[in-house]
Amino acid sequence: MAVLGAIAIITMLLIALLGLVRTEHRSTHAFGDSTEIRSLAEWPTNLVIGQLRAATDSQNGKRTWASQPGMIRTYETKANPSTGRAEVDAVYKLYSSNAMVELSKFNPDNELPPGDWDIQPAHFVDLNEPVFVKRDGVLERDFPIIHANAAVAGHDGFDVGPFEGAQEDQPIPMPVRWLYVLEDGNLAVPSVGGEGTLAKFSGGNQPTKENPIVGRIAFWTDDETSKVNINTASEGRYWDVPRANTHYDGYNYADKQPVRNEYQRYPGHPATTSLSAVLEPYLETEPGKKVDPEVYFDLAPFVEHGGSEHGTVNVNGNTPPVALDSDRLYASVDEFFFHAEGTKDQENRRINHPGITRQMLEETRFLLTAHSRSPEVNLLDRPRISLWPIQNDEGD
Repeated sequence: MAVLGAIAIITMLLIALLGLVRTEHRSTHAFGDSTEIRSLAEWPTNLVIGQLRAATDSQNGKRTWASQPGMIRTYETKANPSTGRAEVDAVYKLYSSNAMVELSKFNPDNELPPGDWDIQPAHFVDLNEPVFVKRDGVLERDFPIIHANAAVAGHDGFDVGPFEGAQEDQPIPMPVRWLYVLEDGNLAVPSVGGEGTLAKFSGGNQPTKENPIVGRIAFWTDDETSKVNINTASEGRYWDVPRANTHYDGYNYADKQPVRNEYQRYPGHPATTSLSAVLEPYLETEPGKKVDPEVYFDLAPFVEHGGSEHGTVNVNGNTPPVALDSDRLYASVDEFFFHAEGTKDQENRRINHPGITRQMLEETRFLLTAHSRSPEVNLLDRPRISLWPIQNDEGD
């Protein structure tokens, strides 16, 4: 009996040990998979950072650069003698492409996906593919990048489409190429010719049995400085230095000068960027009737009505400066739903405007931002300096 008892105890210990080993084995695999997923998630960010650094390197003043959503173009600083213009030196793409840098003449038409891209999931993916969510019992579409209604809301200077592969429930697709990540860290791009879910590789890096595919990435990089910043924009009212004794220069510009703190009339000031370009369709109370500028001043932090009253009244030495509000900055576009009052009492926060709704924020998210940090250097790699006229006297 003693021997049988000992064997039973040893057997139970072995079973417990095997169970523990199995659990540890699963945990190790799960940890390894999560690490690999995190690494894949960081791939696009690191790749884009590398592209940005390479593109903005002035090479000791030999070239300049200009950014746009999804791309940075570099230019030779010396103009072409035959054209008198600076030629494009290189194009650095900030979206997943089969050629991330092009040193030859760039042709945008070559970047367009084929007409049947939507049936080539091994080659292309729609970054703006909607997901369906239920809110208040209603099934709605959520778009990761740009809402389908953004194109039909009537925003000034904004239009999209038509697109190849667009569907009724997805009118604004954003197809980009898949980049396959190999085990050794290299990227492989499938060649044209795959069918359906089949990807074929030729030349360059190819997956092998010893160096298999461990994942794939696709990305597109936005330029936040191309959006309307809800923390700096208001409703711009034009003004320029009077240069002649004419009706516009002498009467409108000289007699109706902006006073101190009337930033919405300072030429080149961020506050001259107009929120109405995005918000007008949602805030107007009557079709075709312009929204009062004071509505936008109330939405914008640190901007108030007063002074020349956006160029409608004469000013003199007795005109007081504009008294700025103490509203704090918005932390995100979603927070634009609430008024940015300078109070710590979050429970009593009031709605910004009846026209600013959740649906409105979803439709305009692609056009708005709360953070748009620009480079601290200009195109010539020199410190960027912004100057605006500041009145020496309070009303002059």
